[in-house]
Amino acid sequence: RQQVGTLQSQVVQPQTLKRYHQAVHAFLDFLTAHQMSYPTSACEYIEELRENGDPKGWAGDLLSGLGHLIPSCKGHLAGGWRLHSAWTRACYP
Repeated sequence: RQQVGTLQSQVVQPQTLKRYHQAVHAFLDFLTAHQMSYPTSACEYIEELRENGDPKGWAGDLLSGLGHLIPSCKGHLAGGWRLHSAWTRACYP
């Protein structure tokens, strides 16, 4: 058990956790720069990511990161996930 680590450390891979931290940090910088409050601004941030031509994966990392790092907000991210899905449908291969 000591070699494997804690159960919490097994939930996501270290590189995934790093992406989650980066995405949430960028979101918090966005909130600070625009003097906005969480959580209503998550949708606005995702819209801005798309408008800037940023990868859709950044939005997914943000939403997954918020859900992982702040479990109590999981039920409040439905709007963000809807935008993520719409972005997926709007992108053609």
